Amino acid sequence: MKIFYWKKNYEVDFVLQDDNKVYELIQVSADVSNQKTANREKRALFEAAKELNCNNLTIITEDYSATETFEWFGTKREITFISIIDWLLT
Repeated sequence: MKIFYWKKNYEVDFVLQDDNKVYELIQVSADVSNQKTANREKRALFEAAKELNCNNLTIITEDYSATETFEWFGTKREITFISIIDWLLT
């Protein structure tokens, strides 16, 4: 497994790759209750997902866990939010 950082117009904290295939994109944000922050994190995942052909999108948070469908410019993607505690236990 290889771990990378990705940056274009936005940044993605972790790109996980195995056998030359990106299998997960991860953002880390302590608090996504602020809509501006949440949208920034989601947009970064969208942009990277499109370029890297990956649909496994995760945002690690301090204490929020959910799965949300997010639409940006007509494209819908599912994003998993997971608390740091739950992520560490998996």
